[in-house]
Amino acid sequence: CSGGSKGTAYDPASRTTSELDSAIQAPSVPKSLSTSTTLAPTGATYYVDSRGNDSNTGTKDEPFKTISHGVDRLKAGDTLMIGPGRYEEDDGDAGLRIKNLNGTAAKPITIAAGSAEKPRLTGGLWKTVAVEKSSFIVLRGLETIGTATTDKKPTSAIEIIDSHHITVAGSYVHDGGGGGIGSIRSNHISVIGNYVAG
Repeated sequence: CSGGSKGTAYDPASRTTSELDSAIQAPSVPKSLSTSTTLAPTGATYYVDSRGNDSNTGTKDEPFKTISHGVDRLKAGDTLMIGPGRYEEDDGDAGLRIKNLNGTAAKPITIAAGSAEKPRLTGGLWKTVAVEKSSFIVLRGLETIGTATTDKKPTSAIEIIDSHHITVAGSYVHDGGGGGIGSIRSNHISVIGNYVAG
């Protein structure tokens, strides 16, 4: 992943990610990993929008409101597309908790931005996103916002625990004050072309 450097800074309040995307210098992806982020969806595609409703069906015309509600519907091969906006998820010590969710090598589960504008995830006492006891999941194009600038708590952005074959790609994580993207008791973790700051 790439760290911040001096020069033109990305403004988290600007609602545009063009500066960030141009600043990311993604390393070349080993052939063995490339399919984990480029496989075509093999299952259902669900949608989340900050103006949606969790009683909806999750289609593009009737999106869910919360990411966690969409995650609960996912099975191997499925995709969850998240619209732009701010999502404050809350599952205790984590904002968004992804737990016991398993894809396969041929049917990974993808949770991704639904457009060029990254969805902005907040919430959680100690981590914004927790991936626990899960496998073959791709997180792509997300923005996580910690609270280090306000309450000084050392939160982590994305924490992967007891999991395998997890990919985090093209995301912007900042202001956590703790870990950026980390893993514990996990293997086959791919961190590709992300920008970590604060």
